Amino acid sequence: MQLPNDGKPDHLSSRVLDRLVGERQPREQRRYTKTAFMTAPPDAPPMGHRIVTDALMRRGALSFMSQGKQLHHAHEMPERSWYVAKPVGTGP
Repeated sequence: MQLPNDGKPDHLSSRVLDRLVGERQPREQRRYTKTAFMTAPPDAPPMGHRIVTDALMRRGALSFMSQGKQLHHAHEMPERSWYVAKPVGTGP
């Protein structure tokens, strides 16, 4: 899914996220089976909007910020010269 407005929480309530992404999962049962993309300028804070990224993680979705770069989502594709992106909020 693509998040609107740099992932700002203004347009994403818990009710909307429950309907679009799924209900919250207990931490010990969480499986990350969904991906969310946030379009952001290069000077955007690397953590994005923590409230939204945390809410998505609780629902089994990992968030990625573009920060001025192109992001490609791939599954079972041949090796490319791309770099692996790290999800928002998972460390350096």
